Amino acid sequence: MISVRLPDGKTLALPEGSSVADVARSIGPRLAKDAIAGRVNGQLVDLARGLNEDCSVQIVTPSDPDAIEILRHSTSHCLAQAVK
Repeated sequence: MISVRLPDGKTLALPEGSSVADVARSIGPRLAKDAIAGRVNGQLVDLARGLNEDCSVQIVTPSDPDAIEILRHSTSHCLAQAVK
């Protein structure tokens, strides 16, 4: 089990290898639906990122200032695939 610290100071105990999406789901279904990415120890990561050690996690939602850049980056990859 690993210990995941949340921004509000709470701690979750999750199995090693759990993803950032698993963290969002364990907090609540609405947050899991709204999640775009995460910050693990301050670093932006995708929702599939596995967590293998104790860390702090923040879930990035559309209201986060970094959300628009993440969405733009993802849609640019979709556009590139469409053009190919």
